[in-house]
Amino acid sequence: RPLGSAALTASYDDNGPHIYLSETNGVSYRYYGIAVGKGRQGIKTELERLKLGNMTCREALKTVCKCLIKQRDDQGSKKFEIEMAWICDESDRQFVRVPEDVAKEAEDAAKREIEQEDEDSSDMES
Repeated sequence: RPLGSAALTASYDDNGPHIYLSETNGVSYRYYGIAVGKGRQGIKTELERLKLGNMTCREALKTVCKCLIKQRDDQGSKKFEIEMAWICDESDRQFVRVPEDVAKEAEDAAKREIEQEDEDSSDMES
């Protein structure tokens, strides 16, 4: 059985940002947002619901963090770390890691939003 792997390729040109997924069979597709690996289907479903084309990278950070955290919580996974990189005007169209303070702010905001949603759903059940 051949080794399975998927490759993500991201770029930014005069037409804007692009992300492609090359599948193990060699087929490539363009996406606004995509997930690979464990838990990908749940995250992919969430990403498809979003209007990523209408968000800035900074706005999308919190939303993507929220998807990742919820997916990991649903799976009962162990503690994990979120690492992010981006290609956008803010990074001069270069692939770079999201600044640590910006990533932390997005992750904290996502956690607060999830906690608020959990509290709201608990209140509705009571």
